[in-house]
Amino acid sequence: MTKDDAVGRRVTFGLLIFEWTGEIIGVAENHHQQSLHDDYAPVIFFPNRFWGQHYTINMAMTSPAETISFIEKQYSEMFPGNPFNYYFLDDHFDRQYAADQQFGKIFGIFSAFALMVTGLGILGLSIFIIGQRIKEIAIRKVLGATTSGMIALFSKDFVWMIFFANLVALPAAYLMADQWLNRFAYRVDIGWGTFLVPVIALLTVSLLTVGLQTIKTSSENPVKSLRSE
Repeated sequence: MTKDDAVGRRVTFGLLIFEWTGEIIGVAENHHQQSLHDDYAPVIFFPNRFWGQHYTINMAMTSPAETISFIEKQYSEMFPGNPFNYYFLDDHFDRQYAADQQFGKIFGIFSAFALMVTGLGILGLSIFIIGQRIKEIAIRKVLGATTSGMIALFSKDFVWMIFFANLVALPAAYLMADQWLNRFAYRVDIGWGTFLVPVIALLTVSLLTVGLQTIKTSSENPVKSLRSE
């Protein structure tokens, strides 16, 4: 049935003694009245002054305090003795995503902590590995090896480690993100481009760390390095 076919039909809605029959005068497009975790739900809007739990008021936000004070005064006159409670609709919708926002903050903090630990680990590992190969660096330098060639040689091991680490981590991260998105009735698809940024960032940090350590070690006098060994 199309929207035009529905207009003009009569429909009965309600429950038991609270039933009404009305004519459909218009059909609106689907819109979310609840969280995006939930699918669209059919809604009927009908005029009734005395039935319902909430009144919805469209108000200008130029002077909200004065407007709310006026509404409260009118409400007290119409319903004396009843408490006046109100909330803003945008705040109500925001509370529906409070758990997701909290999850995002916690996940961001742990991600930053993990990146910091990873960076320190790469720094410590590069210092240790290059420290164990000082003699090799000195010999290569005496034999004419370039600094860029040694950086490429020593970076190769780190690149392989990062490759195998991401080979395990990326599918796991994709599955976790996909399961989280499945909680929503309407969701976005995850592109692999999303995971390229952390991989590139990790490779950049690793190459910079190894490169700086290699440059620092190769810039020393090879005779001194060999003698100390």
